[in-house]
Amino acid sequence: MFNTEALTNELRNVFEEKQALALVKVVTKAIAESQQELVKAKDFNELKEITKQIGEKINELANAQQRTEVRMGELANAQQRTEVRMGELANAQQRTEVRMGELAQAIKSLTEVEKDTREQLGGLSKSMGYALENEAFRFLPVYLQNLGLEITEKFIRTEIDGEEINLFARGKKNGKEVIIIGESDLRLTKAWKKIEQIERKVAVVQKNFPGVDIIKVLVTHYAKPAVAEKIKEKGIILLHSYEWV
Repeated sequence: MFNTEALTNELRNVFEEKQALALVKVVTKAIAESQQELVKAKDFNELKEITKQIGEKINELANAQQRTEVRMGELANAQQRTEVRMGELANAQQRTEVRMGELAQAIKSLTEVEKDTREQLGGLSKSMGYALENEAFRFLPVYLQNLGLEITEKFIRTEIDGEEINLFARGKKNGKEVIIIGESDLRLTKAWKKIEQIERKVAVVQKNFPGVDIIKVLVTHYAKPAVAEKIKEKGIILLHSYEWV
């Protein structure tokens, strides 16, 4: 006699109540239908085989259910680890944002320091440039006299038609009136820019003093040899400050 209660209790160990009852119902129905058609001993044997197969299937289902629960547990653990990792990433992102803010502030501070340094260096460069010009005011008359130039009006800084002339003086050469104009540069590393600057000033002076010869002078502490050569080729008197010491 088929023991329905025993089967139900066994299934409850693996499945939920509804699932266990449903399986018992299916098995009971299958056995009842099979018993109605039994007429021979071999049919009974077939029924026993069917019951055995059903039992095996139930065991397979139970094992599959158990593996599913284990897998679900693994997935839950993986999900938990993922959430922990996401939290760590969020904290790392927050630390990165803080660090980026600190870095931006540092860059801003360095930029301000660099700007201040440039301004100080610019001011120092101008001061040294003015000092070089002041020395030129003192020593150029004697130096140019050795070149046959007589200074009749001392060197001054002036402006003509909006163009600043750093060195401007009147003089004579071989008894003929001339105008001396010049520039100063602490360190000459490029020729074309300074030549262009002097030629621009020459054009302004020639416009305002037509017919007067113009002597071009450039004073420096140091000039690269190639630069010095190009400047001299343009008819500019190049004077190094060490030459008047």
